[in-house]
Amino acid sequence: MKKNISLKSYNSFGVDVISREFHEVSSEEEVIKTLKSLKNKKVFILGGGTNILFTNNVQIPVINVKIKGMKIISENNNYVTISIGAGEIWDDFVKWAISKNFGGAENLISIPGFVGGAPIQNIGAYGVEIKDIFVSCSGYFLDTIEKKKFELNDCQFSYRSSIFKKSLRNKFIITEVVLQLSKTNHKISKSYKSINDALNKKKIHNPTIKDIARIVSKIRENKLPNPSLIGNSGSFF
Repeated sequence: MKKNISLKSYNSFGVDVISREFHEVSSEEEVIKTLKSLKNKKVFILGGGTNILFTNNVQIPVINVKIKGMKIISENNNYVTISIGAGEIWDDFVKWAISKNFGGAENLISIPGFVGGAPIQNIGAYGVEIKDIFVSCSGYFLDTIEKKKFELNDCQFSYRSSIFKKSLRNKFIITEVVLQLSKTNHKISKSYKSINDALNKKKIHNPTIKDIARIVSKIRENKLPNPSLIGNSGSFF
């Protein structure tokens, strides 16, 4: 635990506010230990800091989720199921999946933030949402420190929302996300005009997941500033 640290490097707007009490957790054991030490206290869960604008110093304890790891937990000829730590950078996961020729996440390339925040927001872009590849996520209730797995139908996914953003807001900490991607016969999502225009311009008639990823990445690059250069939180309205 650290006291009075700057959160400037922990949020994409780069706002320099102070966390009075900062806990970084890199394993489920550390999550349990930290929650026990903070029992009955109000806490603030911080992931990649890409969906928040700080306006004041944070007086309550901050828990920063840094659980890493990506592993294949099952696969067959058509699909692969992958467990990802909530503290992995989402874009790193997408690029890893594409490098393995695993399809389904390519339209979600270049979205900032951590994997653990993806189901909370039901992140989506260019015709694809995380719910389309979602299997489950696991974590802990802040009050009882009880572990629970939420499967697809439990999450109440809707446009940029989920149960974690509604009834479980500030009540649950996600530690692991499980997703299923295709290994063959990838379902290419190219319904957006900007994607089709780019494909036509490049004379690509049968795009691969790598083609889609390159195009979406370029579109996002042209629309949004690099948060490491200009503080921002992506598109919002």
